[in-house]
Amino acid sequence: MNFGFLIFPGLEELDLGGPWEIISLCSKGMSINPHATFADCPPLDFLLVPGGEGTRKEVDNQSLIQPVAWQAKSSKTVPSVCIEIFIWES
Repeated sequence: MNFGFLIFPGLEELDLGGPWEIISLCSKGMSINPHATFADCPPLDFLLVPGGEGTRKEVDNQSLIQPVAWQAKSSKTVPSVCIEIFIWES
């Protein structure tokens, strides 16, 4: 199962950390180091999109929105954590 977390400046840490703990079943050792870019990311089963203040800056960023939309087409689901996520149409 491939699970990805969208990382962007200004994301809400809790929106990322809470789901990470559930998925990893671990409360220690979190390190935010991207392992893939949009260009080399494999198809994901799940792509978590956190919310936060940073979403306001990214809402019109097509270089972010298009790869998320592309992943969403083949993902089982694209869950979000906060109502402040950006909305896009695929």
